Amino acid sequence: MLARADADRDGRLSVEEFLDVMNAGELGLGALGAVLQSALPTLEAAGGALVGADELARALGALGSASAEDCAAIVECLDGDGDGAITIEEFRLMADLL
Repeated sequence: MLARADADRDGRLSVEEFLDVMNAGELGLGALGAVLQSALPTLEAAGGALVGADELARALGALGSASAEDCAAIVECLDGDGDGAITIEEFRLMADLL
């Protein structure tokens, strides 16, 4: 999935590349924005500043919306600094943009 979306072949997926692919529907995840929006209340209630794949999997798993692998891919796509987590603000922004 990442290789197909990485237009400049730098091994990382920029927000712009992610949005281009999502808007084009190339990954078959057209409802991702709604899924991410549905996870926001659970993630915000947890009170953490960072969201990792495990936290996202728990939030989306409770909704029956995504597998652990899907959650890891979402966090990897959005993780700008490579620490394995994204901030709640980054997550909210991405959910709003989709």
